[in-house]
Amino acid sequence: MVACRQRYGPVFKVWFGHRPWIIVADPELGKRVNYKLINRPRTLGDPLVQGPITKDENKGLFASRDNHWRFLHRIWQPAFYAESVHACAPLMSSNTQKLVSRLERLADKGEPVNIWREVGKLTMSIVGTSAYGVDFHTIEDDTDVPQSSSDSLSSQAPATEAPATEQKLQEVCGCNGKHESTQHADNLTQDLNLPAYTITSLAQAKVKISNNDVGSQLVASAQTLFAAAGAQSGSIYQTLALLAPPALKGLVTSLAHKLPDKQFKKVMAARSTMSAASLQLVQRQRAASNSKGAGDGNASKAPGKKWSGAVAPGSFLGLLLHAREAGSQLTDLSLIMQANTFTLAGYETTANTLTFALFCISTHPEAESKILEEIRAAPRPFHTADLEKQFPYTCACVSEALRLYPPGANTSREVGQEPLQLGDFMLPSGATVMVGTYVMQRDPNLWPRAKEFVPERWLPGNEHLASKNPNAYLPFGSGGRMCIGYRFALQEVRLGLIELLEKLHFEVQWNLMVPPKTSALGAAVGADKNVDNGKGANSERRELATELKFTLCPAGGIWVKVEPRVPAAIAE
Repeated sequence: MVACRQRYGPVFKVWFGHRPWIIVADPELGKRVNYKLINRPRTLGDPLVQGPITKDENKGLFASRDNHWRFLHRIWQPAFYAESVHACAPLMSSNTQKLVSRLERLADKGEPVNIWREVGKLTMSIVGTSAYGVDFHTIEDDTDVPQSSSDSLSSQAPATEAPATEQKLQEVCGCNGKHESTQHADNLTQDLNLPAYTITSLAQAKVKISNNDVGSQLVASAQTLFAAAGAQSGSIYQTLALLAPPALKGLVTSLAHKLPDKQFKKVMAARSTMSAASLQLVQRQRAASNSKGAGDGNASKAPGKKWSGAVAPGSFLGLLLHAREAGSQLTDLSLIMQANTFTLAGYETTANTLTFALFCISTHPEAESKILEEIRAAPRPFHTADLEKQFPYTCACVSEALRLYPPGANTSREVGQEPLQLGDFMLPSGATVMVGTYVMQRDPNLWPRAKEFVPERWLPGNEHLASKNPNAYLPFGSGGRMCIGYRFALQEVRLGLIELLEKLHFEVQWNLMVPPKTSALGAAVGADKNVDNGKGANSERRELATELKFTLCPAGGIWVKVEPRVPAAIAE
């Protein structure tokens, strides 16, 4: 994309088989796209999905469209009010401290650590406790996991299901070691308000939210689903479905399900695992709501109306269920898709952001020193509502890492029924438009020292380092479809950085890192060749290889040596 921007200008077209995608890498034109267009392209996502989840009313928030998106957005919104996010801070902190303890144990072994995957365990754990009130046990070592599953639900979790409901979930999700027949799935269809096709699929998944290994199963499934979006790691059927004309897509999809290759089998298994866990979370929340009401006091107010108070941690599904009880048309399948969306989005993008921030800081000793100074000077306990005032440089480091490495490297939209005038171009109805976030945020015409890690550009008094156009920075998108959870993600990353760096030092192991590839134009692909990454004996190679799958991620992870910090580094 960077090379195309340099060669063809701020607006150009890329062909994916028979489909042209219009790429916009201009801040003002990108703003117009994000604010004028509301729907994401139907082609975005897995093209091989079939069955009832392809219907608009059953899609998660990310893929929903038009009025159904507006309806879902209103229901989700209270979970991400500032007060609601601040209420999750103690859970974020306690989970991060678990990761600190785990990394300290790994440091004692002296082995390098893929910090990307370790941070992913943290973000999945935070999703469990903050959204659902469940401890997914993602951070513990095997030796730390309790042999009994009786304590697998955290103390703030809602009451567990009645035995009959628990047994039913075991039967539906295959947790009792038996694969249920299609006939039995049909019998359960009416009771669970799910299509028989979906019940049959979920019955193959061996997952149970009260088991110790549920976290590792969810993490592995999420990794599979995100990796499958990459051009090199997905099923051949996915590639064919994207490139094939519409008349042949049905044939490709049918072949994929009848003669699946190894990668497609993995994707289907991962999707079933994720959805089976979400079904159990929905059933668990329903049982709790039936026994003690909708949760905190705010949950009794009308959905869609802005609530002044915080929504309690763990009550995300309670919001959805209350909306359903209030007369909305949310199906059980839609509830599952909302939970899938929250889990996947909360896992991947935040893990990538925190990992990239740790990389940038660990390769810039001067930045690490300034963060430690802020930690030393900050009052205890930290006030999460004032993180930007207490830790301005730390927050600037997060903003700069998001500029260089935005997990959402692009935002996609679909032109509606009316054509869209975009500068000198008229975009036809139904056209797919992609706003090039990554390209704009690294454009030297828009940013001084564009390829360098310069946190100071986000601090007062350094306007000469700031962007020449404020619309050139959109790591969370912009317009109506801007990331609804951006406050949650920023708080999680900022707190994670503070608590990890307070106790640990990370040294990048360049000899274990994946080297960047070289394109036909002679430029490094996904590399930061011109970024000043600090000095040191172990830093002979400075490029960080990245790859774009569904999100921008570090190719092969980021390998570090973890060293417990000497207390004097903070105390003095």
